[in-house]
Amino acid sequence: MEFDVDAEVTIIGIAREDADIYHTLIDQLLADVYQYEMKLAQEGKQTAVIDN
Repeated sequence: MEFDVDAEVTIIGIAREDADIYHTLIDQLLADVYQYEMKLAQEGKQTAVIDN
């Protein structure tokens, strides 16, 4: 069985790009949730504790 090294490198590169995108989206989601929690806390509403 032969492997196309260029194709393998391309697949790995795409996977890394996808992982970076998902990591960025998750970071943004956590930041948004944290901001919302802070807003609720300022309004005196009970919130869940988020601990990173």
